[in-house]
Amino acid sequence: MSEQNPNFYLARVALVAQPTQNALRAYSAVTGTWASLTVPVDTGDTFLLGGNTALVAQPVQNVLRAFSAITGTWVSLTVPVDTGDTFLVDTNVALVAQPTQNALRAFSAITGTWASLGVAVDTGDTFLVGTNVALVAQPTQNELRAYSAVTGTWASLGVAVDTGDTFLVGGNTAFVAQPTRNALRAFSAITGAWTSLTVPVDPGDLFLVGSDA
Repeated sequence: MSEQNPNFYLARVALVAQPTQNALRAYSAVTGTWASLTVPVDTGDTFLLGGNTALVAQPVQNVLRAFSAITGTWVSLTVPVDTGDTFLVDTNVALVAQPTQNALRAFSAITGTWASLGVAVDTGDTFLVGTNVALVAQPTQNELRAYSAVTGTWASLGVAVDTGDTFLVGGNTAFVAQPTRNALRAFSAITGAWTSLTVPVDPGDLFLVGSDA
């Protein structure tokens, strides 16, 4: 994959929500087609766009809907949607964190599928999304969790998560620097795996992640 590949790095989606018509319509510049859903559209719905992904969260209908510009299709997930949920979208990934439901959910525009994790979601958790990756850091659970839009799967790493840790995402990479643990950790959306390096991490260290890494 490269920056020149339009399937992965350029905005390719348009979204139309029509409450009077009871319709959601999305356009894919990849396939050159429209895809419509005949569903109620309510005042409290949330609408987000990111590159190849459209996300619609519908609390009244108890459903999460995602559109992939790569596949040109909608995929709906029937689950409760609550006021305290967190919704984030980047190019090929949508992330939904649901503390009331004890669930993390992610959608991949590449695979066109949802993947859910039944885990506790706490107030102090950190949520980040990049082009093909989502990162969730959970200090209370002592877990780092990452989602790959390339593989369409989650990978968890059971380690202590501290207040002074640094969390970065970009392109295909999630990065965590842990000075208290003397560790650098990175997740690859391409391989779908975590890799750790046990080394001293100091206050003056510089951490960067490329947007297309």
